[in-house]
Amino acid sequence: MGYAPVEAMACGVVPVLIGHSSFRWLTDEGRVGALWNVGDAASLCDALSVWQRRSRTSARGGADAVRSLLVVEAIGRRALQIYGECSRT
Repeated sequence: MGYAPVEAMACGVVPVLIGHSSFRWLTDEGRVGALWNVGDAASLCDALSVWQRRSRTSARGGADAVRSLLVVEAIGRRALQIYGECSRT
C-alpha cells in the first residue's frame, strides 16, 4: 500500500492516487479522494477535477476512513472475514 497516503489521509489530505487495488481499498473505491489510471492523462485530469471538488469537503472523511480501516479492531475484523471466505472454499 504505502505509508504516505495513509499518513496524508490521517492528517486530512484528500489523496489523488493510482487505481491500484490497495489504494482502491484505502479510498473506498475512490469515494474518499480520487483514483486515476497510470499512463492515462485524461484519467488523471478527471481525478484532479474530482479532487478539487472534494478537497474542501472530504478531508475529514479521509481521516475517518483511515481510522475505520487501520485501527487494530478493523484489521482484526477484516482478517476474520478473509479467513471465513477462505475456509469456505
